[in-house]
Amino acid sequence: MLTTDKSSYVSADALEIRVSFRGAPMPNARDRIGVYKYPADPSNVPSENNGLEPVAWTYIGGTGQTPSLAPASGTVTIDGSLLSEGAVWPLAAGLWIAHYLPALSPDANGHTPAASVDFEVTP
Repeated sequence: MLTTDKSSYVSADALEIRVSFRGAPMPNARDRIGVYKYPADPSNVPSENNGLEPVAWTYIGGTGQTPSLAPASGTVTIDGSLLSEGAVWPLAAGLWIAHYLPALSPDANGHTPAASVDFEVTP
């Protein structure tokens, strides 16, 4: 299960999104929380066959983009320091979604969401 600390955020350089997760059945240090623009159609949903990278992401151990711990529950903060290559911060106004992305193995990131939470960004 995923939740955010707010249902709506203001687009600003200091934007921080706190995402809490719990109940990960087999947590792996490479499990990630990723933020995506809300998909306009199914082709924009990440999966193993559609390896879309999130705008920003972090491993669940709370150490940013270096795998470390594998807790079954916790809270991570996603901000402008955790961008994927070529992504911009702050997030633009609109609907966004955070996905819990389980690892494929101890050495490989996954792309198929196991849990999700929607949120809004306002101007």
